[in-house]
Parts: sequence; C-alpha cells; structure tokens
Amino acid sequence: MLAGAADDTPIDLAWRDAHGEHAERRSVGALRPLVLDTVPGRRIGYVTDLRFTPANVERLAALLRGCDLLHIEAVFRDEDRDQAARKNHLTAAQAGDIARRLSARRVLPFHFSPRYRGAEGVLRDEVEAARTRGSARSNPG
Repeated sequence: MLAGAADDTPIDLAWRDAHGEHAERRSVGALRPLVLDTVPGRRIGYVTDLRFTPANVERLAALLRGCDLLHIEAVFRDEDRDQAARKNHLTAAQAGDIARRLSARRVLPFHFSPRYRGAEGVLRDEVEAARTRGSARSNPG
C-alpha cells in the first residue's frame, strides 16, 4: 500500500488459529481500510526574508492560502517599516496582514530583530492585531 500498489493488486494471506490453517486472497483495496488510518494532511507555510510588495503577497496567497500553520517573520515593529523595507523584511503588522489574507489557521511569528530583545511580546501582539483587525498601515508596494 505504501509503495503505491493498485487497489486491485492481489495479496495472499495465510494464518493459523484454533480452527486450523487458512489461506485467502484479498486485494490491496479491500485491506486498505483495515490496516491504514488515513487522516487529512496539514499544510505548513514558512515565510522569511521577504519584502512587503503586491507581487510577493500575491505569490504567497497562491501558494499558502488556507494553510494550517504559518511560520512568518516579524522582524520589526510597524513604526520601523522604513527600516524593514530597506532590509527586505516584514514588520509584525505586515506579517499579520499577510496571515489574514492567507486565512492561515495558526500563525507563529519568528525572526525578531535583536533591537526588541526582551520585548518580543510586542511584536507578537502586532502580528495578532493586524491578523484579526485589519491590514498593515503600509500597503504592499
């Protein structure tokens, strides 16, 4: 099954129990629900070293819309968006805006600038505020 055998591939089964020896031929398709527990997959996105532009946001939307978990950089506070643009990084508000546009189910911001050491919670709060209440103040472009 894991090798991709077709559902009509025969498998010879043999076993012994209190009633004697037995043999039976079954198909992969008939055995599949008995031996595999199939669950939906998870889509995970990872976004870093990105400039906030319309083209980049469109590409992300095409790739990651509806992802289950979005890891996204939130390097700078929104008040430092000029620095973020110069460095080709996202602000926390831009990261939250992207997460909202993608309809990401869960967002994990990371890659915080060392200038915010000890204040990473402020960046996380900016991500969440933009994700739940509206877009980033600086539109892509």
